[in-house]
Amino acid sequence: MTLLLGVGTALTLLAIPVIFFSFREDSPLMLVPADPEREKCENPTQLWLYDSLKMRGFVVAAKVPCGPYEIDLALLSHKIAVYCEPPTTAGKVFDQRKKRYLRQNGWRTIDIRPQNLYRDFQQNLRKIDVYRQN
Repeated sequence: MTLLLGVGTALTLLAIPVIFFSFREDSPLMLVPADPEREKCENPTQLWLYDSLKMRGFVVAAKVPCGPYEIDLALLSHKIAVYCEPPTTAGKVFDQRKKRYLRQNGWRTIDIRPQNLYRDFQQNLRKIDVYRQN
């Protein structure tokens, strides 16, 4: 990977994933390690939830395979599966099968809908805390 640092200057990094960002043009560049789990998030809802849970100290994994299904966001140490997709009429039966499968395999599930994300976020965090403590 080659990064440009000013006019005509380049820095080549080998196998070191980093993200460069700067808040102001006159501020120094900051190196932040890339987060491969975060990059698995597929939509803004998942990204927001991932970041919010990480900032609260949770260890979060994204797109975790579980049998024939995939968990959007998982708190692996507590076996909590967080889904953040809008329900569809056609997908309701599939969602119920998926949840039943996960519950039979020891997972607790929490659905967070994009339309209720911000309004119900504190309530959903309380659910996660209750699940985590049990």
